[in-house]
Amino acid sequence: MVNLPIDPSEAGGAPKIGGDPTKPGKISQPDASSFEAYKEGAPGANAPEASQISPMDLASKTGISTTPTFSTLLAQANTTQDTLGDVQKNLNTPNLKLKKSQTDLLNTKLNNANDYLTAANQKLGAKVPEQTQIPKSANPITKFVGLVTDGQNKLVEVQNQIKNLNAKPGYLQPGDMLLIQVKLAQAQQEIEYSSVLLSKTIDSLKQILNIQI
Repeated sequence: MVNLPIDPSEAGGAPKIGGDPTKPGKISQPDASSFEAYKEGAPGANAPEASQISPMDLASKTGISTTPTFSTLLAQANTTQDTLGDVQKNLNTPNLKLKKSQTDLLNTKLNNANDYLTAANQKLGAKVPEQTQIPKSANPITKFVGLVTDGQNKLVEVQNQIKNLNAKPGYLQPGDMLLIQVKLAQAQQEIEYSSVLLSKTIDSLKQILNIQI
């Protein structure tokens, strides 16, 4: 006796693969609570707005830990002025040539430093000197010397104003003094970077020319 093959569609225990095309499947809705939890845990979800950043927050970012006084602000301005002097000396190096990438970077750093110094002058109530007039056709080195001169002039006004305010206790609030300290520190960082960049460039120049400048 020959057994007939069993029709798979009639086998009660056989599992069905896929859904019934005549019956649309039920689409599950996303869990709203899970989405809210994801938003709360997303990077930057709870980050403070820029307007909420206090002078104390800025000070911590720049590594400043001391409470500013007129004496410390004056010393800070003197140090920044000395570093600018080093930059100016390096810019006056004979046969100094900069690559375009170095020129762009130095231009950014010196302009940033001047912006920070302007902010310090304004917060102190000091005079902001006019910019040095440099012809548009001037070479980059000449323009950088002009930026350094502008920075030096601003620091002179900062130093004079600090000395004047030292005789007027209570004229500046602690928060204002901290902000001035931060701006001077930011300017100092940009100027120090410029000084290191120029020093390395000059060292390379010495090796190429094999001479002492």
